[in-house]
Amino acid sequence: MPAGVLAERSLARSDKGAERDRELAALFYEHYDPMRRLAYVMIGDGDAAEEIVMDAFAKALSRWKSFRNVDWPPAYLRQMVVNACRSRMRRRAIENRVNSFVHHRDEQREKTFDVEDHGLGLDVWAAVRSLPDRQRACVVLRYLEGLTEPEIAETLDCPLGTVKSQLSRARARLAERLGPDFMKGGET
Repeated sequence: MPAGVLAERSLARSDKGAERDRELAALFYEHYDPMRRLAYVMIGDGDAAEEIVMDAFAKALSRWKSFRNVDWPPAYLRQMVVNACRSRMRRRAIENRVNSFVHHRDEQREKTFDVEDHGLGLDVWAAVRSLPDRQRACVVLRYLEGLTEPEIAETLDCPLGTVKSQLSRARARLAERLGPDFMKGGET
C-alpha cells in the first residue's frame, strides 16, 4: 500500500479521535458533578462515588461508537452510574453479612431513631440511605435528580408500577423515621 494512503487513513483516524475526545470532554464537564452527587447520595461514600463516575466515563469512552448513537447520552450515563451504585450496595451488603457471620458481630444493626430526641437536627440523607436499595434509588432519582416516575422506570429498567410502589413505600418509611409532619407536601 502506498505511503500516502497510509498517512491519509492515519490522519482520518486522528481527526475522529480528536472529535471523540472533544465530545467526551464536553459531556464530562457538563455531567461529572451531577453524576458524582447522584452516586454519593446513593452510596454515601465520596471516594467510591468518584470511582463509580470515572468508571462510567471510561466505559463510555471504550464503547464510544455505540454510546454516541444513544438518544440522550447523559441519561445512558446516569443509568450506568445508578447500576454501578446498586452493584456496589449489593456487594457491600453481602460483605457486611459475611463479616457479621464470621466475626460474630451484627454490623447491620440500625440505631433507633427517635424524632423527639433529635428535633431539628434530623439527618435526612442518613434516613434516605437507610432505605432498601431500590427505594433509595427511586427517592434519589425523584427528589435529587428531579426525574419523573416514567424516567425513573426507564433508568432503573423496571415497570412504572414498581417505581410508584417503591416511592410510596419509601415515603412511608421516611415518615416513620422522620415524622409525618416532615413528609407533608413530599408527595408529587
